[in-house]
Amino acid sequence: MRCACGYPFTFVRSVGKMTDQRFATAIKKVSANDTRYFTMNQFEAVVRRMRLKPDVRTRPRQGLVS
Repeated sequence: MRCACGYPFTFVRSVGKMTDQRFATAIKKVSANDTRYFTMNQFEAVVRRMRLKPDVRTRPRQGLVS
């Protein structure tokens, strides 16, 4: 799978919830914006925490009156 510019994606969204953007976000979170080293266990913990949060695009809206 490739984006519009022709660059190949590392993760394919149809296979799982991990995307290139989510992977980059997880690295930024675990490394405190590239200021700290991290282990695979720390990285996995951040990824698991990200998966527990509901996706904003699929979360049902609350408080709307029809």
